[in-house]
Amino acid sequence: MACYWQVEVNKVGYWLFAGYFVCYFATAVAITFYKYFTYRGAERLRASYYALGIVATSIPGFIFDLVLPYYGDYRYIWIGPVASSAFLLASGYSIARHRLLNVKAFLSKTAFYLLLIATLVAFYSGLLYVLTSLLLGDKASNEITFAANVGIALIIAFSFNSLRRFFDHATKRVFYGHHYNSQKVIDEISSLSVKITDLDVLLESVAAKISETLNPRYVAVIFQDNAHSDVVYGRASARLIDPSYV
Repeated sequence: MACYWQVEVNKVGYWLFAGYFVCYFATAVAITFYKYFTYRGAERLRASYYALGIVATSIPGFIFDLVLPYYGDYRYIWIGPVASSAFLLASGYSIARHRLLNVKAFLSKTAFYLLLIATLVAFYSGLLYVLTSLLLGDKASNEITFAANVGIALIIAFSFNSLRRFFDHATKRVFYGHHYNSQKVIDEISSLSVKITDLDVLLESVAAKISETLNPRYVAVIFQDNAHSDVVYGRASARLIDPSYV
């Protein structure tokens, strides 16, 4: 007679689940140890904490949440989630001590997706309510409701990219303040160097671009010429500085 804590297990389904889980886990472990043996310094130290957390979590997880349930024993499945606290502790220590995670970037992305999803859900629910309840009322048949759903879905699909760009810009402005794309600035300065042939205008334009982007207290652009004396152009805040002053 089977004990009260034993249940029947679908062997085929369980093998499929176990195979997927083991492959996924093995890939994660392989990537972690690859980073440990190839990285140096702080990156290697962070990888070691990550690997330690995975190993400390996986051993009890495999035994109590994968092996024993295969034989119908579910008495100790609570140990697996509790053991995951070892991974959380190792990751938390690494984040706090060695900056494993860019917290600001994580918060920025979290706020971005929450705002985007909340806006889409609110827009969808509000528009559907207005169409089917306020405007149509009892006349809202299944066909009309279906057509309204399709129409709203199309509106959301076409407006998604605009909303995504808006919230991405808004969250970056809040979390990063004065943020700029370094590659974009380099490309713009390179473009100025190609288009402008007058040296004085070029130096002034480059200094203005750097000052506008970085907002430094002072910036100076030096053009070195072995045949003649160097040409210097400076800018402090919004006030232009005469090159002869530098």
